[in-house]
Amino acid sequence: MTLSPIEFIWVGGQHNWKRSHRRYIKSFLKPCLEFGQSIVRESLRIPLDIDTVEVELCPRDVGYRATADSASQCSFYFKKYEITRKKMEGCEDYYAWVATHEGVHCSRMNFINDDSIIELAATEGLAYAAEIHDCAEYVEDISGLGKEAEELLASFLEDPATHREGPPTEEESKWLARGRNDWHNLAERIGMYCIQRHLCEGYTYQDMIYAPPEDLITL
Repeated sequence: MTLSPIEFIWVGGQHNWKRSHRRYIKSFLKPCLEFGQSIVRESLRIPLDIDTVEVELCPRDVGYRATADSASQCSFYFKKYEITRKKMEGCEDYYAWVATHEGVHCSRMNFINDDSIIELAATEGLAYAAEIHDCAEYVEDISGLGKEAEELLASFLEDPATHREGPPTEEESKWLARGRNDWHNLAERIGMYCIQRHLCEGYTYQDMIYAPPEDLITL
Protein backbone atom coordinates (compact mmCIF):
# COMPACT_ATOMS: atom_id res chain seq x y z
CA MET A 1 0.00 0.00 0.00
CA THR A 2 1.52 3.31 -1.11
CA LEU A 3 0.53 6.26 1.08
CA SER A 4 1.16 9.93 0.51
CA PRO A 5 3.69 11.53 2.88
CA ILE A 6 1.77 13.14 5.73
CA GLU A 7 2.33 16.79 6.56
CA PHE A 8 1.75 17.62 10.23
CA ILE A 9 0.46 21.11 10.92
CA TRP A 10 0.81 22.32 14.51
CA VAL A 11 -2.19 24.59 15.14
CA GLY A 12 -1.19 27.82 16.82
CA GLY A 13 2.34 27.60 15.45
CA GLN A 14 5.31 25.49 16.43
CA HIS A 15 6.26 28.00 19.12
CA ASN A 16 3.19 26.85 21.12
CA TRP A 17 4.46 23.28 21.12
CA LYS A 18 7.45 21.83 22.90
CA ARG A 19 9.81 20.21 20.43
CA SER A 20 9.66 16.99 22.45
CA HIS A 21 5.84 17.02 22.27
CA ARG A 22 5.87 17.49 18.50
CA ARG A 23 8.37 14.70 18.04
CA TYR A 24 6.46 12.32 20.32
CA ILE A 25 2.98 13.03 18.87
CA LYS A 26 4.27 12.62 15.34
CA SER A 27 5.89 9.26 16.11
CA PHE A 28 2.75 8.18 18.01
CA LEU A 29 0.22 9.15 15.32
CA LYS A 30 2.01 7.94 12.18
CA PRO A 31 1.49 4.20 12.81
CA CYS A 32 -2.09 4.88 13.93
CA LEU A 33 -2.80 6.72 10.68
CA GLU A 34 -1.14 3.97 8.65
CA PHE A 35 -3.30 1.37 10.39
CA GLY A 36 -6.49 3.37 9.80
CA GLN A 37 -5.73 3.92 6.14
CA SER A 38 -4.88 0.25 5.65
CA ILE A 39 -8.24 -0.82 7.13
CA VAL A 40 -10.16 1.66 4.99
CA ARG A 41 -8.28 0.95 1.76
CA GLU A 42 -7.54 -2.77 2.04
CA SER A 43 -10.27 -4.24 4.26
CA LEU A 44 -13.18 -1.95 3.36
CA ARG A 45 -11.80 -1.41 -0.16
CA ILE A 46 -12.78 2.24 -0.41
CA PRO A 47 -10.54 5.13 -1.54
CA LEU A 48 -8.57 7.15 1.00
CA ASP A 49 -5.38 9.19 0.88
CA ILE A 50 -4.77 11.47 3.86
CA ASP A 51 -1.86 13.83 3.26
CA THR A 52 -2.40 16.48 5.96
CA VAL A 53 -2.99 16.15 9.70
CA GLU A 54 -3.58 19.14 11.95
CA VAL A 55 -2.68 18.68 15.60
CA GLU A 56 -4.18 21.04 18.15
CA LEU A 57 -3.90 21.55 21.89
CA CYS A 58 -7.38 21.72 23.38
CA PRO A 59 -8.95 22.59 26.76
CA ARG A 60 -9.53 19.87 29.34
CA ASP A 61 -13.31 19.88 28.79
CA VAL A 62 -13.15 19.02 25.07
CA GLY A 63 -14.54 15.53 24.61
CA TYR A 64 -13.74 14.73 20.98
CA ARG A 65 -10.36 13.41 19.86
CA ALA A 66 -10.38 13.90 16.11
CA THR A 67 -12.35 15.33 13.20
CA ALA A 68 -12.40 14.76 9.46
CA ASP A 69 -11.83 18.08 7.71
CA SER A 70 -11.77 17.12 4.02
CA ALA A 71 -11.18 14.13 1.77
CA SER A 72 -7.44 14.35 2.46
CA GLN A 73 -7.17 16.00 5.88
CA CYS A 74 -8.10 15.21 9.46
CA SER A 75 -7.33 16.77 12.83
CA PHE A 76 -6.35 15.36 16.22
CA TYR A 77 -6.80 17.10 19.57
CA PHE A 78 -4.66 16.62 22.65
CA LYS A 79 -4.71 18.06 26.14
CA LYS A 80 -1.26 19.28 27.15
CA TYR A 81 -1.15 17.29 30.40
CA GLU A 82 -1.79 14.06 28.46
CA ILE A 83 1.30 14.27 26.25
CA THR A 84 3.60 12.01 28.21
CA ARG A 85 4.73 8.49 27.44
CA LYS A 86 3.21 7.28 30.70
CA LYS A 87 -0.26 8.67 29.91
CA MET A 88 -0.21 7.71 26.21
CA GLU A 89 1.14 4.21 26.79
CA GLY A 90 -1.49 1.65 25.84
CA CYS A 91 -3.56 4.16 23.84
CA GLU A 92 -2.22 3.06 20.44
CA ASP A 93 -5.16 0.76 19.64
CA TYR A 94 -7.69 3.43 20.60
CA TYR A 95 -6.11 6.05 18.35
CA ALA A 96 -5.68 3.54 15.51
CA TRP A 97 -9.44 3.00 15.50
CA VAL A 98 -10.04 6.74 15.82
CA ALA A 99 -7.92 7.11 12.67
CA THR A 100 -10.02 4.40 10.99
CA HIS A 101 -13.24 6.17 11.98
CA GLU A 102 -12.09 9.54 10.66
CA GLY A 103 -10.66 7.86 7.56
CA VAL A 104 -14.13 6.62 6.63
CA HIS A 105 -15.46 10.17 6.99
CA CYS A 106 -12.65 11.48 4.76
CA SER A 107 -13.36 8.80 2.15
CA ARG A 108 -17.05 9.69 2.17
CA MET A 109 -16.18 13.34 1.51
CA ASN A 110 -14.76 12.32 -1.87
CA PHE A 111 -18.30 11.66 -3.05
CA ILE A 112 -20.85 13.36 -0.80
CA ASN A 113 -20.80 17.06 0.07
CA ASP A 114 -23.81 17.39 2.31
CA ASP A 115 -24.20 18.96 5.77
CA SER A 116 -27.68 17.64 6.45
CA ILE A 117 -28.53 15.62 9.54
CA ILE A 118 -29.43 12.58 7.44
CA GLU A 119 -25.91 12.64 5.97
CA LEU A 120 -24.49 12.96 9.49
CA ALA A 121 -26.37 9.77 10.36
CA ALA A 122 -25.10 8.01 7.22
CA THR A 123 -21.43 8.92 7.57
CA GLU A 124 -21.34 8.25 11.33
CA GLY A 125 -23.06 4.91 10.81
CA LEU A 126 -20.44 3.94 8.24
CA ALA A 127 -17.58 5.12 10.47
CA TYR A 128 -18.75 3.39 13.65
CA ALA A 129 -19.52 0.14 11.83
CA ALA A 130 -15.99 0.21 10.41
CA GLU A 131 -14.65 -0.05 13.95
CA ILE A 132 -16.33 -3.46 14.31
CA HIS A 133 -14.58 -5.81 11.92
CA ASP A 134 -17.37 -8.41 11.83
CA CYS A 135 -20.25 -5.93 12.12
CA ALA A 136 -22.35 -7.91 9.61
CA GLU A 137 -22.16 -10.95 11.88
CA TYR A 138 -22.41 -9.07 15.17
CA VAL A 139 -25.26 -10.50 17.22
CA GLU A 140 -26.12 -7.39 19.21
CA ASP A 141 -27.54 -4.16 17.83
CA ILE A 142 -24.52 -1.84 17.86
CA SER A 143 -26.74 1.26 17.97
CA GLY A 144 -28.17 0.48 21.40
CA LEU A 145 -31.59 1.78 20.30
CA GLY A 146 -33.34 -1.48 21.06
CA LYS A 147 -37.02 -2.03 20.39
CA GLU A 148 -37.72 1.63 19.66
CA ALA A 149 -35.29 1.74 16.70
CA GLU A 150 -37.85 1.40 13.89
CA GLU A 151 -40.28 3.91 15.42
CA LEU A 152 -37.46 6.35 16.07
CA LEU A 153 -36.15 5.90 12.53
CA ALA A 154 -39.60 6.57 11.06
CA SER A 155 -39.91 9.80 13.06
CA PHE A 156 -36.40 10.79 12.03
CA LEU A 157 -37.18 10.34 8.32
CA GLU A 158 -40.51 12.20 8.56
CA ASP A 159 -38.93 15.25 10.17
CA PRO A 160 -38.13 18.08 7.69
CA ALA A 161 -35.20 19.10 9.92
CA THR A 162 -33.50 15.82 9.09
CA HIS A 163 -33.15 16.78 5.43
CA ARG A 164 -31.85 20.32 5.74
CA GLU A 165 -28.62 21.82 7.06
CA GLY A 166 -28.26 22.85 10.66
CA PRO A 167 -29.26 21.32 14.00
CA PRO A 168 -32.90 20.49 14.69
CA THR A 169 -35.01 22.32 17.24
CA GLU A 170 -36.73 20.41 19.99
CA GLU A 171 -40.10 21.74 18.89
CA GLU A 172 -39.87 20.41 15.32
CA SER A 173 -38.14 17.11 15.97
CA LYS A 174 -40.42 14.29 17.01
CA TRP A 175 -37.44 11.95 17.15
CA LEU A 176 -35.99 13.99 20.01
CA ALA A 177 -39.05 13.39 22.19
CA ARG A 178 -37.62 10.22 23.70
CA GLY A 179 -36.12 11.67 26.86
CA ARG A 180 -32.89 12.36 24.99
CA ASN A 181 -31.29 15.77 24.53
CA ASP A 182 -28.24 14.97 22.39
CA TRP A 183 -29.53 15.08 18.81
CA HIS A 184 -26.04 14.48 17.38
CA ASN A 185 -25.57 11.24 19.33
CA LEU A 186 -29.09 10.10 18.45
CA ALA A 187 -28.48 10.71 14.73
CA GLU A 188 -25.25 8.70 15.01
CA ARG A 189 -27.11 5.78 16.57
CA ILE A 190 -29.79 5.85 13.88
CA GLY A 191 -27.01 5.68 11.31
CA MET A 192 -25.34 2.76 13.10
CA TYR A 193 -28.64 0.89 13.16
CA CYS A 194 -29.21 1.36 9.41
CA ILE A 195 -25.65 0.59 8.29
CA GLN A 196 -25.46 -2.57 10.38
CA ARG A 197 -28.73 -3.73 8.82
CA HIS A 198 -27.41 -3.05 5.30
CA LEU A 199 -24.21 -4.98 6.03
CA CYS A 200 -26.27 -7.91 7.33
CA GLU A 201 -28.28 -7.78 4.07
CA GLY A 202 -25.05 -8.21 2.09
CA TYR A 203 -24.21 -4.64 1.11
CA THR A 204 -20.52 -3.74 1.12
CA TYR A 205 -18.67 -0.54 1.89
CA GLN A 206 -17.96 -0.23 -1.83
CA ASP A 207 -21.74 -0.17 -2.37
CA MET A 208 -22.45 2.33 0.38
CA ILE A 209 -19.60 4.85 0.35
CA TYR A 210 -20.91 6.43 -2.87
CA ALA A 211 -24.62 6.22 -1.99
CA PRO A 212 -26.66 9.31 -1.12
CA PRO A 213 -27.79 9.37 2.51
CA GLU A 214 -31.42 8.82 1.52
CA ASP A 215 -30.41 5.40 0.20
CA LEU A 216 -28.66 4.45 3.43
CA ILE A 217 -30.95 5.77 6.15
CA THR A 218 -34.10 3.84 5.29
CA LEU A 219 -36.87 1.89 6.94
